[in-house]
Amino acid sequence: MSEKIEKKIQVLFLSAWYPTKYDAMDGLFVRKHAEAVGKHTNLIVLYAHENLTEKEFSIETVSTDTHQEIQVLYPVYGKGILAKISKNISFL
Repeated sequence: MSEKIEKKIQVLFLSAWYPTKYDAMDGLFVRKHAEAVGKHTNLIVLYAHENLTEKEFSIETVSTDTHQEIQVLYPVYGKGILAKISKNISFL
């Protein structure tokens, strides 16, 4: 008797919007899509967002029943035009 071993494909979501601790509704449709796709694949969601509470980089990893989420939080320094420049440099 041989058992059929099913290989799941590897999928990476790179999203511009995704729920964070700052806004649970931001990109909720992407999370729902990830939950649906993750049932049939090995899925990782990678998302970068500015860190609104601290001035440092941090990486938060969450594993769910269907997929893994990796959120990179980056700092923003300054105000006005300096904040926009800082945000873009930190994001890169």
